[in-house]
Amino acid sequence: MRIRALLVAFAVLLAGCGTVTPYAAKVNGERISVRDLERELKAIRGNEKYLEAIESQLAGQGRRVLGAGKATFDSSFVSQVLTRRILLELVQQELGKKGLRIGDADRRQARQSLERSFDDPELLTKFPRKFLGELVDFTAAVTVLQQSLQEEVTEEDVRQFYDENPAFFEQACFREHVSGNFETLEVPPDQDAQAKAAGEEVKRRVDAGEDFAAIGQDRGCQPIDSLPITLAPALTEMQPGEVRGPIRTDSGYHVVQLLERKKASLEEAAPAIEQHLQQQGQQAFDQFVQEAVEKADIAVNPRYGTFDKSGPAVVPPQAPARSTTTATPPEQ
Repeated sequence: MRIRALLVAFAVLLAGCGTVTPYAAKVNGERISVRDLERELKAIRGNEKYLEAIESQLAGQGRRVLGAGKATFDSSFVSQVLTRRILLELVQQELGKKGLRIGDADRRQARQSLERSFDDPELLTKFPRKFLGELVDFTAAVTVLQQSLQEEVTEEDVRQFYDENPAFFEQACFREHVSGNFETLEVPPDQDAQAKAAGEEVKRRVDAGEDFAAIGQDRGCQPIDSLPITLAPALTEMQPGEVRGPIRTDSGYHVVQLLERKKASLEEAAPAIEQHLQQQGQQAFDQFVQEAVEKADIAVNPRYGTFDKSGPAVVPPQAPARSTTTATPPEQ
C-alpha cells in the first residue's frame, strides 16, 4: 500500500491540461501546468492548521514544508507534491482507457473517506471550495481504479482460503493472570523478579486447590497465531483444565489455564478472510502504478528536478541547494 498511501497522504489537485502556461511535468504528452501546481501549494499554505499538521509530521523525519524565503516551499516538498500529481495523471489516463467514470456515489464515498482520514475533519472545510471538490474527485478516481483492478472476492474464494489454511483458524479458549503488566521492553531486574515471584505464587495457590476462575481473567477464544510467541506454544500443548506458568512475555508473567482448543467455523472466520483477500487485491493497484510508470514518457521541468522511475519520485535539483518558490519559470 505504499504507493497508494503516497497518493493520498496530502491534498493534491487534479492535473491541469493548459497549453499556454509553462509545464511542471508532462506525462505521455499531457501537461501538468505550473499554474495548477501553484494553486495546490497556495491552498496548502492558506490552510493554516493543515500546514501546521504537515510541518509537524515532516519535522519528525528531518524535513520541512516551507522554504527560507517568504512565500516559498522547500524544494523536496514541492517535488513530493509534483510526484503525486504525476502518478495521479497516470491514474486518470487509465480511467480514460477503461472507459470508467466517477459518479455522485463515488464522490460521496470519497468525501467520507477523506473525513475519516483527517484527525480533524474541519480541516477539509478550510480549503477553498474548488480545491476541496477537486480533492474529492482525485480520491474518487484512485478508489474507482483500484476497485476495477481488484477481483471480486466470492464465497468460493473464502471457503478455499479457509480449507487451505487451517492453522490460521485454530483458537485457544483460556483464562490468565498477568503479573507485572510491563509497559516497556526493558524492565528493571528487581521489578522483573517481583513480577515473576507474584506469578509463581499464583501458580502455587492453584496447585494447592484454589479455583483459578476466581484468580484469572477469562480471555475468551483467540486465534493461537495472534498470541505472544512465548505463550502460543504452551496453549498449543496443554490439555483442557491444565494450568501453566509463570510464562514470560513482553507484558509480564502469565499463568494460564486452557479451557478448550477449537477451530473457528467458516461463518466466524469469513469476515476476516474477506478483509485479508481484499487487502491482497489492493496490491494490484500498486502493481499497476509501477508498470504504468515504467511504460510512461515522463518529463519534468528542470526547475523542479528530474523524474526517477525507480522511486517513483521527482528528484529536486541537486545544486545549488535552495527552496523552490512558486514563481512561474520560463517555458521549456
